[in-house]
Amino acid sequence: TSRLNDWIDELEDEGVPTYSINNARKILKQVFGHAEKLNIINRNPVKYTDGVSHTKKEINALKPNEIQRFLDVAKEDKYYALWFMLLNNGMRVGEAQALTWNDIDFDKSTITISKTFSRGELGDTTKNKKDRVIKTNQSTLDVLRIHESKQLENKLDKASHYGNSGIIFANGIGNYESIGNLRTRHFEKILKKAGMDKKITIHDLRHTFASINLMNGVPVLQVSNHLGHSSPSITWDIYSHWIDDESDSPSVIFERILKGA
Repeated sequence: TSRLNDWIDELEDEGVPTYSINNARKILKQVFGHAEKLNIINRNPVKYTDGVSHTKKEINALKPNEIQRFLDVAKEDKYYALWFMLLNNGMRVGEAQALTWNDIDFDKSTITISKTFSRGELGDTTKNKKDRVIKTNQSTLDVLRIHESKQLENKLDKASHYGNSGIIFANGIGNYESIGNLRTRHFEKILKKAGMDKKITIHDLRHTFASINLMNGVPVLQVSNHLGHSSPSITWDIYSHWIDDESDSPSVIFERILKGA
C-alpha cells in the first residue's frame, strides 16, 4: 500500500492530471480485485490508498525571494543543476530527467526536448507528442557546464561501473534517478532546510517559471509554446489568475496606437 501511495505521489509530482490519476487507480483496483477473487493475492492493496481530489489544486508558485532561498540551499545538493534547470526553463521533470548531453547546444543556447522519463521508463515522445526546441539563458548553460565537469570526475572515479548513456541528471552510476528518490532524498530536504512553510511539489517549479513570466507580460502564446502545452487555452486555464489584469485595456491601447500614427 505504501508503494502504491508513493506511485500516486509520483504521478502528482510529474503533473499528471487528477482525472488520469484517479482513472489509473480505478483500473488498478479492478485488476487487484479480480486477482483477490481468484485467490492469487490475499487482499486488494488499492482499497487502502487515497484517490486525488478533483478540486483544482492550488498552484504554489515561489516568489522571487523564495526562489533565491531555495537555490541557495540547493547548491549543496547533488541535483542542483536539475532544480536550476526546472526553475529557469519550466520543463516537466520527466522531460528534464530524459535529457542527454546531445540535447544541449551550447553554441546556440538551445535545449531539444523530445522524450520523457516517467514511472521508470523512457518514452520517445513528450506529453503532447511534439518535440520542441527552447532557447535557454546563459545562467543555465553555466550551471550545466559545472555539472558536466563534476559528472565527468565521477565517471572517471567509477570507471567501468558508470553507464555511457549520456544522461545529464544521472544517479551515481549513470542511470536514471527515480522521481521518488528525487522528491524524498533531495527536494523535500532542500525545502525543509530552506524553511519553506508551504507544501511545494517539484512540479511547482514549472508553475513558478510560467507564473513569473506571465506576471511580467510575456505573451501567453510564447509561454505556452515554451512549456509544451498543446494549446494556449491550457496555459490560460491554468495560469489566468497570474496574468496581469491591471494593464491598459485593448481599447485604450488601440486609441494610443491611432494617436501615435
